[in-house]
Amino acid sequence: MIVSSVLGAVIQVAFALLLGFIFFLFMGRGKTSFPNFLGLRSTSAKPVLAGIALGVVASAALLAVPGFSEMAKGPGTVPGETLKQGLTHAAVVALVVTAIFKTALAEEVLFRGLLGKRLIGWLGFRAGNLIQAAIFGALHSLLALTPLATGTLVASIVLFSAALGWINGWLNERMDEGSILPGWACHASANLCSYLGLAFGVL
Repeated sequence: MIVSSVLGAVIQVAFALLLGFIFFLFMGRGKTSFPNFLGLRSTSAKPVLAGIALGVVASAALLAVPGFSEMAKGPGTVPGETLKQGLTHAAVVALVVTAIFKTALAEEVLFRGLLGKRLIGWLGFRAGNLIQAAIFGALHSLLALTPLATGTLVASIVLFSAALGWINGWLNERMDEGSILPGWACHASANLCSYLGLAFGVL
C-alpha cells in the first residue's frame, strides 16, 4: 500500500512538473528560470505557517459540513479506498503521502503555479486569481460521480474548494512574493487533517 501510494504520488507530481516544463519551453524560457516559472522557490516561515493554520481551519469547517464525512469515506474516494483495507500503519502512511504530495503538491503546481501565475500575469491579480480558483472549484464537481454524493453537497464542496483555491493564490502572491509553498502548506494541511479526521472519526 505504501509503495503504491508513493509511486502514485511520484507519477502525479512528475506529470504536473512535466506539463509545467512544456509550457515553460514555449512561454518562459529566456525570461525566467523553470522553478520561478512555477513558483517553486523558498520563502519565509510566516506565510507557510499562515497557510498551515488556514488549512487546519478549512479542514475543520469541511468536516463539519453535514453529509461530507459519509460521502468522503464512501466507495471511490481516497479515504474510503485506503481505509477499506483497515486502519493500519500502512494505511495512515498512504493517506499522509496522498494528502501532502499526490493531491496537494501536484494540484498546487498545476493550479497556482502553472495556471494561476499565467492568468494573474495576463489579467492582473483580481481576475486571474478568481478564474484559477473557479476552475479549481469546478474540478471538484467530479465528486458527483461518487455513490453518496448529493447535489447540495457537491455544490458546497465546489464553492469551498474555489474559496480555498483563491486563498492559496492570495497567500502565494499577496502574503508572499510568488512562491507556491504557502499555498501548498495550506492545501496539504487541509487534506491531511481531513483525511486523518475521517480515518480516526474525529468528527
